[in-house]
Amino acid sequence: MQIFKVDSEKPEVRVSLCLLTWNELEGCKIDIPNIPPIFDRVFALDNSSVDGTAEFLLENGIEVIRQKTKTYNGAYIDAFNECLESSLVFFHPKGTINVDSLLHAQKAMRGGVDFLLASRISFGAHNEDDSKLFKPRKWFVVLVGLVSKFKWGMWKRSYLDDPLHGYRGLSMRFIQTLKLKNFGITADIEMIRHAYKGEFKLSVFPVTEVARNHGGTHFPALRTGRKILKYLITE
Repeated sequence: MQIFKVDSEKPEVRVSLCLLTWNELEGCKIDIPNIPPIFDRVFALDNSSVDGTAEFLLENGIEVIRQKTKTYNGAYIDAFNECLESSLVFFHPKGTINVDSLLHAQKAMRGGVDFLLASRISFGAHNEDDSKLFKPRKWFVVLVGLVSKFKWGMWKRSYLDDPLHGYRGLSMRFIQTLKLKNFGITADIEMIRHAYKGEFKLSVFPVTEVARNHGGTHFPALRTGRKILKYLITE
């Protein structure tokens, strides 16, 4: 059984890993055994999974916290309230991103980054749509990235080109100044706005995404897309 322990050296910058889960047993079986033991704390925020996800995590030595508020934004808010370390990395264990990339994420956050984004769009990255001729999912993400850069980050050197990817890292300074809506599914794009408009150290690194071979998305494209576009237009 893999047990995650707090780093006894107690470095100045301590980094937590939060796994956001909701009926992701098959993805957890792929990712959890391979998570590098580099974080000061690893915990899962679970949205009342009924497929055995929480039980599997507990069996593998990972603390499981039941999500209090049942929205996507609420998951982040609950996670913020649990974070006692200097920064927090969010990862969705779906079996689609190599967990070795967490080595880079942890190092970046220890290095003082305020907002870190794992990109499936940047040079050297791979999006699951890249092997397809028709790429509506990727094109929508690219569009949102361009619009958000133009609207909020025109004068910023950094380009947060994959604004809807939930794999990201946040410093406590970023979290404490972020005021998320306590409902809805716009948390990811709200963080992009906050990152562009504040004086934060931003960083983007490429990751490779493969297609899910189990289950389906929790965010239907049309319904989610409408809400993201509405936020882009009105905020």
